Amino acid sequence: MNRLAAALFGLAALFLPAPGHSEEARWEVRAQTSFLFGLVSDLAVPRDYTGDGYADPAFFRETQGCWEVRGITRFAFGGAGDEPVPADYDGDGAAEAAVRVRLNGLWIVRSVTRFSFGGAGDRALTADFNGDGAEDAAFFRESKGFWAVRNLTALYFGAAGDRPLPADYDGDRTAEIAIFRPSEGLWKVQGLTNVKFGRDGDQAVPADYNGDGRAEIAVFRPAAALWSVQELTRAAFGTAGDAGVPADYDGDGADDLASWGPYAPTPSPSPTPSRTPTATPTAEPTKTASPSPTPSPTPTSTPSPSPSATPSPTATPTPSPTPSRTPSPTPSPKPSPTPSRTRPPKNTPSPAPSAARSTPTPVATPSAGGGYVVAEGDYDGDGTADIGVFRARAGLWSIRSLTRFWFGASADQPAPGDYDGDGTAEAAVYRPADALWSVRAFTRFWFGSPGDLPVPAVYGGAAAEAAVFRDSYGLWAFAGGGRTSCGGPGDRPVPGDYDGDGRDEPAVFRPADGLWAAAGLTRFRLGGPSDQPAPGDYSGDATWEGAAFRPSSGLWSVRSFTRLSLGAAGDRPVPADYDGDGRDEPGIFREASGLWTVHTLTRIHFGSAGDLPVTR
Repeated sequence: MNRLAAALFGLAALFLPAPGHSEEARWEVRAQTSFLFGLVSDLAVPRDYTGDGYADPAFFRETQGCWEVRGITRFAFGGAGDEPVPADYDGDGAAEAAVRVRLNGLWIVRSVTRFSFGGAGDRALTADFNGDGAEDAAFFRESKGFWAVRNLTALYFGAAGDRPLPADYDGDRTAEIAIFRPSEGLWKVQGLTNVKFGRDGDQAVPADYNGDGRAEIAVFRPAAALWSVQELTRAAFGTAGDAGVPADYDGDGADDLASWGPYAPTPSPSPTPSRTPTATPTAEPTKTASPSPTPSPTPTSTPSPSPSATPSPTATPTPSPTPSRTPSPTPSPKPSPTPSRTRPPKNTPSPAPSAARSTPTPVATPSAGGGYVVAEGDYDGDGTADIGVFRARAGLWSIRSLTRFWFGASADQPAPGDYDGDGTAEAAVYRPADALWSVRAFTRFWFGSPGDLPVPAVYGGAAAEAAVFRDSYGLWAFAGGGRTSCGGPGDRPVPGDYDGDGRDEPAVFRPADGLWAAAGLTRFRLGGPSDQPAPGDYSGDATWEGAAFRPSSGLWSVRSFTRLSLGAAGDRPVPADYDGDGRDEPGIFREASGLWTVHTLTRIHFGSAGDLPVTR
């Protein structure tokens, strides 16, 4: 991970306007996420505080001596006027919170050590100057161009007005002393290079942007939100007036473009006639937008930290992948008496016309009287389902033994699926308030209307397709074109491949009387009002069976196949092919304790109260 994060936050503050203390701070990480967290008067200090390889968004509130690490912890450490200097001081791979008292040069590393080094007016720095894996305390005395590295060296390098930027510029795992002179756009790296790159007003943001182990010379131009990385890329990202806070937020070994700045609320896309329900169904695209390098997030509020040692929920993020909005058809609420789809119908009559293919399963009841649908849960493409959760309150996705990243907001519903047809699931969220779909590192578009339920599945092609179910009318509409009717008020959508033709059919489960109906195919009864639907391919014949889970007794009933006991009240059914044998195994997720139990296979704890399982 980029060890410059601790040094860069101080420079970032130089480029921000002087806001009111109540102005919220907006973070944006390119191709990953956008969220509100902290105030603009705070100091951003993103570092890997847990040692898991991911940079954690964090801030230090100087006026109160409060730290908050997003989704992990918050605590009181330091005091008003102290300078935060977090770094990996003990070489264990995790950054320690630390402060330097500006008045007397006292450094205090939380739970580790304290020492005096430097004086008033010196700029505190940290980097691994000797290659031992631990970061060293250092300071730069700007008035004289004087550097001192604790217990190592002292020298003159630079001049008044220079900005100190130690980093590993040659990949030898040892930081080089370096400066950027804004007045000339000059970079000087001791023993390596002198080069002009950038200009006055730019923020120097050297980091390892390509994961090759070497920091690249780079600048961020706040006036234009323009990033320039020497011999690598130029990109517009962020908002004018932001500061750059690059770090390895996704744990892939390369630092990500990221910006931090004041939140300027922008109205949600206003309804237009093309997005307003009409009486005549249409499959024509109704909303387009021009590509923009800086999509505007629509985040919600950020809590102010109070000194505490107890972790607490943090800011609510808003997904903002960089791809632009794409055209998408918007369904109308009232289907015609004889609805039809643009795709060929099947030959078997049933409660409603036809549809197509996937691997979704509903997990009951987050909102709006229905479950959300996971279209695919194999996040590494190895043919087995991966255990994973979405923590909406923090926008955090965690996939066991694979990855952890931020994407989404508290009001979003998870809607993962294989949207590009490569055999690997992409994280995705659907925002019911404005029908916004965001697929991580892939696309972002509007489809549906507020209140619709997301029902992604592989309805016709080789990839998952965005789709919505409007239970008030029993209307299904598909982003790729077409619509059909299946179900009605109170029904839960359960799309799946119920005939083994390799395509998913729109289908519903009606808790009131246990009725199952698959469009253009079949209808049968299984389960009752207190049961949760849990369909899947339990027999391994490539055809889905209807299944019901009764939480009150832990009873599973799989149509024409089996009955067994697994789970208890409060559990969610999460059937999936956990062992890669081509058959779905019954499984449950116990939200209260994060317990996963897969029939005849495993029992583990992963997740916590409030998490939503994203496994299929």
